[in-house]
Amino acid sequence: MKYYMAGAFVLLGSSKFLSVVHDQALFSFHGESENFVNHNFRKDNKLMFNDVFMDSGAFSADRQGIKLSIEKYATFINKWKDKLTVYANLDVIHDPEQTYKNQQILEKAGHDPLPVFHAGEDLKWLDDYVGSYDYIALGGMAWGYDRKRRFLDSVFAKYPDHKFHGFGVGDIGYMQRYPFHSVDSTTWFLGQKLGDLFFSDGTSAYYMDIPNDKMQELHKKGFSLEVIQNSYNARNIFNLLSLKEAMFNLEEHKKFEDYNNILEEFK
Repeated sequence: MKYYMAGAFVLLGSSKFLSVVHDQALFSFHGESENFVNHNFRKDNKLMFNDVFMDSGAFSADRQGIKLSIEKYATFINKWKDKLTVYANLDVIHDPEQTYKNQQILEKAGHDPLPVFHAGEDLKWLDDYVGSYDYIALGGMAWGYDRKRRFLDSVFAKYPDHKFHGFGVGDIGYMQRYPFHSVDSTTWFLGQKLGDLFFSDGTSAYYMDIPNDKMQELHKKGFSLEVIQNSYNARNIFNLLSLKEAMFNLEEHKKFEDYNNILEEFK
């Protein structure tokens, strides 16, 4: 399962540091296209994040009352698609028919966008996408736990072997329960935003009040309590490693005995 960091360039000061640890990031055409163009390239013109998922940003645009242009999105994709691992269709909230039309417009223009299905839409649209596409994005899941779980249970029960991307899926429990091909979320930077640390068993704790039984995992990943409490970058990276461990159930992780040297270089 791939984990794309959403919101990496909300934290421009730490994005270089984060790219050393995790090479997968999601950007939105709406609101983040300039960040992708202006900040995702090093001085040697190499990409900071080599595995980039481009979303249209339609959900945020809809909440702001903004209508995105399919023509402008197509132009942007045409210019940058060789730098993108995957780019999603320009979905239209509450309008699956127009979403499908946008899919066709982009395909006729020579693009290969990832189709998007929103939870709550008629399932015939999902059935049609599954019949035509190997990889589909699932969005519109900003619901309560029970409703979201019922939706995902129904999708994976019907299509257990299909490749799905989960927009905004950052809960470790969901990652462990469902065989997503990829997900994205801003969960990784709650260590900076709220001070939350996430552990590989799905539990969390405030960074200034870490239970004694979690200290072993802290040290296992190469962090001291002092570093965790004094560096938001350390908290962000700890959360990334916990998410990776939860998804892949790996025992080996990059250690940060030389953490202070890395931090000095990238801060």
